[in-house]
Amino acid sequence: IIVLLIFSLILFLGKEALQDFSRPMLALFFVMNTLGDMIFRYSVRRVLRLFRRKGYNQKHVILVGCSRAAFSYIDRVMENPIWGYKIRGILDDNTDWGYEYRGVHVIGSTSELEDILAVNRLDEIVFYKPLTKDNVTHIIDLMVADLNRRLEDKQLTVVLTPAAKELVIDSAYDPVSYTHLTLPTNR
Repeated sequence: IIVLLIFSLILFLGKEALQDFSRPMLALFFVMNTLGDMIFRYSVRRVLRLFRRKGYNQKHVILVGCSRAAFSYIDRVMENPIWGYKIRGILDDNTDWGYEYRGVHVIGSTSELEDILAVNRLDEIVFYKPLTKDNVTHIIDLMVADLNRRLEDKQLTVVLTPAAKELVIDSAYDPVSYTHLTLPTNR
């Protein structure tokens, strides 16, 4: 469309040198080209949807890490089959082999990733890296710095003692779900 508009501008500005072009024919070309493009794109989308429903033209994905964030990813993929993702399994060190969430099984540990890649044809690997206590400490430091920035105009500051910070970290850190934090500092 942009090229056609630029071409029309060149024809309009060069009236004397380019008088042999029919403007109605150019308008007809524009309409036919646009309609043809729209029909072609619609047809390709329909064919791809049909193939994806039949199990073809899919992207095979494996998840590394079993957590609430991974489950949320699985939910989004299952709710949108048009994306064409097929989750082949989950690798996790802390979850038992065979655990299932919405038809997706834990198929091994993270140390088996190389072997699984050698045997399977995968298009994407999605990592859900667990948060460590150091990560939680850094998040708390960032939150306190943001709070101090917001309190700056009121001439107030918040300082956490090491014991208070440790209490917040212990109450926020959950090694089982390890990607979801409920920090008391949010309240």
